Amino acid sequence: MLITLKEDIKKICWILYKKDYWRVTVLLIVSIFLIKSNFKVYLVKGDSMEPNLNNHEVFIVNFLAHKIFGIKRYDVLVLIDDEGDGVVKRVVGMPKERVKLTNGVIYIDGKRKDFPLAVYRDAMAMTTEEITLKEGEYFFIGDNRGNTSFGITREENIIGLLK
Repeated sequence: MLITLKEDIKKICWILYKKDYWRVTVLLIVSIFLIKSNFKVYLVKGDSMEPNLNNHEVFIVNFLAHKIFGIKRYDVLVLIDDEGDGVVKRVVGMPKERVKLTNGVIYIDGKRKDFPLAVYRDAMAMTTEEITLKEGEYFFIGDNRGNTSFGITREENIIGLLK
């Protein structure tokens, strides 16, 4: 099977070369390389992002989008947690902002920020003192405020943007 596949690829390449489609072939190969190196399929683990992202849901992660276009409030990112695992969370606090979490509700610079798709059941224990984020730091949290982790991550711990 592998030998046949190699022979078939050689035949296709020869036909494209003969018909002067070599430019398209090179463009296609470069495009495949760029797509493969900048995107990865990711499996959501756990229910911390419910109801918006469910356990075992599969998404594509873009490794470059956040580096090129920046990170915006409410972007859903894959980031490295304290244990070194990749987790999916929503960015709510941006660099140099003051963030406070009270019963699962987020206050940025003293103003309440609501995310309409967040679930607040059993979020009474989710409370923090006011935190001032430094340059390059983001505050993240899951949408299921009763069953999620939250905290600060540095920009270098962000793997990619979920699309």
